[in-house]
Order: sequence, then structure tokens, then C-alpha cells
Amino acid sequence: MKERFVSPKQMSELVVRRVRMELLRLGSATKTEIAKIADISFPTVSKIVDQLEGDKEIFLVGTDESSGGRRAQRYGLNPDFKLGLALYIERNDAIYTVSNYVGEVLEQGTSEIHWEDNPDTLTAIVQAVLERFPGIKVLSLGVPGAVKNGITFHIPNYPAYQNFDLKTYYESRLPVLVEVENDMNAAVLGYHQSLVKADNPTLVYLFLGTNGPGAGILINGDVVRGSSFFSGEISYIPQYDHLNFMQATKTGRQDCQHSKPDSLMIDSLARFVSTLVAVINPHAVIFCREDLNEQAVRAVEAACASYVPAEHVPKLVLRDRQKDYLQGLQRMAIERLMTGL
Repeated sequence: MKERFVSPKQMSELVVRRVRMELLRLGSATKTEIAKIADISFPTVSKIVDQLEGDKEIFLVGTDESSGGRRAQRYGLNPDFKLGLALYIERNDAIYTVSNYVGEVLEQGTSEIHWEDNPDTLTAIVQAVLERFPGIKVLSLGVPGAVKNGITFHIPNYPAYQNFDLKTYYESRLPVLVEVENDMNAAVLGYHQSLVKADNPTLVYLFLGTNGPGAGILINGDVVRGSSFFSGEISYIPQYDHLNFMQATKTGRQDCQHSKPDSLMIDSLARFVSTLVAVINPHAVIFCREDLNEQAVRAVEAACASYVPAEHVPKLVLRDRQKDYLQGLQRMAIERLMTGL
């Protein structure tokens, strides 16, 4: 296999990004701490830190106690250096947050949108936010459909956006970089961000949806997109002689949210989880509170034992999807800012 060539410029950008990410993760650090943790030589770290300080991207937050020698200077990211806008579209709402360079939320809101009629209804909303926060440099946009390199190619609820290059369209109309992501990929990233452990788990985040289910899949910390970027379109999974996953779970969904679980739906979800166990053996499968209640999730867990050994059934978790969705989009925006613009 031919090794991928990385130019000296690309290598330099990767090293600078690593320094930024360590400062974001640690909150503050000395040059020596960054060099040790990031495994970068001290002279290189020192040069990068001096450059970032000169650009006002980082600032001196204080000095450490002396251990007999020169007191080490401690640096942190400048929260106001750049801002990111995370926004997703759901039905007739555009839900968004504005975050600073260290991920603190400055504003969160919802605006009415009729996106299915005109893509520039979103342009107008973003422009209004930019007037209040001119420091925004990146828009991370979440959409309910499959996305490949900023192009939506499978978005059943919005036929006008089939094979639509959202990234190019909005970058030509707005003074920001645009990152476009599938809703469930963003949600699983957001859930991963909330975990305390620094390991790279395998996760599946399931949303039954109002117009069909979808999933975000994370394997060893990386989003799985598939050879044609169709990964996660789980509606099409065949489960019974005449029913696919979407058809099977559609029955009785209302009961699973408010009263006793529907037997067909519970069995369908148990089959789905059990298939995941056999294929990718995830650490956890995440369900949405708007789809299921605790009773239903425990029923799914018990039903899995009919298909796979109980010790291999993953942790089944209930989460607030909208919170994780926004968190994932915020993470995308910050990581894009960290690459340098």
C-alpha cells in the first residue's frame, strides 16, 4: 500500500493544531507540559506558543510556583479569538448556539424557518446572528439526511435538496466556512464529547424519528460514513419476511413513549441491537428520550437475551438528542476553528 505523502506545510499545520487542542483540553498549560503531553520537542512548542501569543490567539494566564529555577509561564486560549455557530434544521425550526473559542455557549436560540421552500431562509437567519456576533468564522450545519463532502444526497423530507451542495451554496453567500453533517453523526459525536473517559469507544446513537429511523455510528472514536456515505440509513435493514426496520418500529411507537411497550417494536429494536453486537460489538447503544421511556429500554435489554448471550449486550442509554446534537455540532465548529482559517 502506498503511503500518503504529507508535505512539510501540512505537518506544520498538524503540529500547531495539536498545540491548540491540548490547550483546549487542558484549559491552560506551560510550554513544558504541552511538549510532554503532545510529544513535540520543546523548541518547536516554544516557537508555536510565541507565535500564537503574538497573534493574540493565546494569552499568559499566570506563572507557576518556582521549584528553584525560573518560574514557568502558563498559557490559555483567548476565548474571544474566534466564534463558531452550530445550527440544525428540524421541521420548521432552526435551532442554534453561538460558542466561543473554548466552547462556552454565548447564545442559544430557535428561529422559525421554511427551509423546504427556499434555502435563503437559512441565509437570513445566519446573517442576523452574524450581526450580533461578527467574530463567527465557522457554521456547522446539521441536516436530517445523508451527506457527502457538504452535499446532501439522501434527504427524504426535503426533495429539493437531493444532490444539493449546501457547503458551496452557503459559503458563496455568507462570510464563514461551512461544515455540513448528518444529524445522527453529530449526535453521536456530541454524546462522545460528554463522556469523561478519554478512550475511544464504539457507540451507536439511534433515533426513530417522525419520518423514519437513522443512526450515528462511532467505532474506536471515529464516525463511520461508509464507502458511499450511506452508513446509518438503517430504515432499510430487513428484519421480518415483509417488514424492514422502519416498518417494524413504526408500529406501536406511541405506546413505547407513554405506556406499555409494543411487543413488535421491542422485538425489532432487540434484533437491531443484537445485530450490532454480532457485527461491531458496541460499548453502548443510545436511544432518544423522545422515542422511548425507561421501561421500554429495559424491555429491549431483556429481549436481547433471546438473540445473543447476555454478557455481550451493550449498555443501553437514554439521552436528550437535541442536547447531544448541538454538542456535536459545536465540537465540529471548534475543531474546524482549531485547524486555522
